[in-house]
Amino acid sequence: MRKSALAILEAAYGPDHPNVARALTNLGLVLGDLAELDGARTLLERSLGIVERRYGANHPVVARTLLDLGIVLHGLGKPAAAREVIERALEIFVRKLGEDHPDTRAARRALDALAD
Repeated sequence: MRKSALAILEAAYGPDHPNVARALTNLGLVLGDLAELDGARTLLERSLGIVERRYGANHPVVARTLLDLGIVLHGLGKPAAAREVIERALEIFVRKLGEDHPDTRAARRALDALAD
């Protein structure tokens, strides 16, 4: 029987390890690219929980996960929820990385896309 990479990581590190969160995020991004947005949302929400517990609510890794989740929520037709998480990501990026950081600019672009 073949195990998935995620199952292997969970067995090796435990379900709440940052490496598991990274794999969840990567899988969520792939599902998002494949337009499997419900699955992407589930994986990104799980990843968000792990990184928030690990790094705290105001860490750039949390903000990147929020941004990814916000983009998926927008794709799911949930603009209010998308705006909420992207604005939270933007606040973290500005505070931790500054106004001119590429992640800050990406969050601003994502917010602009909500207005279109």
